[in-house]
Amino acid sequence: MKSRGILSMFALSLAILALTLLARPATGQDKPDSGKGVKVEEKKDGQHGHAIPIKSFEEILKDSGLTYSKREINKKAVFKIAVEAGGETTMVTAEERLWSPWVYPRKDGSVLKSIYCYATVAPLQKDQRVSPAVLKAIADLNDRFLLANCSVAPDGIFINKGFYLPGLDGDLLHYHIYDVHWRRLQARKAILPILEAERTERP
Repeated sequence: MKSRGILSMFALSLAILALTLLARPATGQDKPDSGKGVKVEEKKDGQHGHAIPIKSFEEILKDSGLTYSKREINKKAVFKIAVEAGGETTMVTAEERLWSPWVYPRKDGSVLKSIYCYATVAPLQKDQRVSPAVLKAIADLNDRFLLANCSVAPDGIFINKGFYLPGLDGDLLHYHIYDVHWRRLQARKAILPILEAERTERP
């Protein structure tokens, strides 16, 4: 009798399990393919799964609606982008840079591309030395800048900004270029009065 009771309970458990499986809604894994439509595979970055952009930088630049000109320097395309806001105009220079595959290896064999932008804050005369006061102002700016930096070169003081080409679109590029413009105005406000005062003090 006891063995029959055990068998009956086992049979009842199997029946309940079968009903549960039949009543369970199908998930994405066990739904049959309806056959409607065709799956389109998107080419992905082999390391991080990001979509590899199919547009060139100039095509994205056109999508942004920004005014620009283009010329070749040393067989490289250099873009001059005009930005006007806050009562001032900034000429932002942008060019495409290639990252070495040894620095940033990619599984699909491609080389990571980035965009480098810069704009002049103040020109410097040949052999002009930058005073400690100006260097301190630049350091203070860089402490506050998040996605750009201010630097000194032999021919001037510049705002620099870089960003990756993968994932870039017209709206994001518009933001990056205007960020260079606003950081330039911020740097000029901090640095130009110091340079002007130093010129006045010179004999």
